[in-house]
Amino acid sequence: MTIQNDNHNEEPQPSRRHDEWTPLHGILSGTTACVVVSAILAAGFCTIAYYNPLATIAQVTDGVRESLGSIIIGSLVGFVMAWILFAVMHRVSQLVGGLCPVIVLVMAILIVVAKQLVLVAYGADTNHGFVQGWAWMKPATFLTSNLGIWLGLIAAIAIFKEGMSLSELFN
Repeated sequence: MTIQNDNHNEEPQPSRRHDEWTPLHGILSGTTACVVVSAILAAGFCTIAYYNPLATIAQVTDGVRESLGSIIIGSLVGFVMAWILFAVMHRVSQLVGGLCPVIVLVMAILIVVAKQLVLVAYGADTNHGFVQGWAWMKPATFLTSNLGIWLGLIAAIAIFKEGMSLSELFN
């Protein structure tokens, strides 16, 4: 059985959602998607910081090999984190440049702050002894314990801010 509409000349009613794309709509959609993805990334990063805090901080020691290794791993983490956030932001907002790098940077910093708050709450045994409490939020400690992540974020912002992909770097 088929149902027929008697009003063939009636125009469809516009939906309540914005059917037209605007830059504001794109930024709001991209920001919302970045918040969701940031929450997922932060949950994973904080879980790692809880179970193995030394895997999430840059250990600057007397040994160059150990220091360099933790900074390289942190750089990779920061780069991949920003890469994921840029991919989400660019795909959902359909924008590149402008506010996109700023929003991605803010989300990445909030992920790092969430990880630092886990270290504040549970502490970590570093090469300088067991550190717990608000000592992790001191500016010098905050910057140096995340040195690799900052380097990875800077590299990702330099590459992806205008919408480039890794494959375009080698063309």
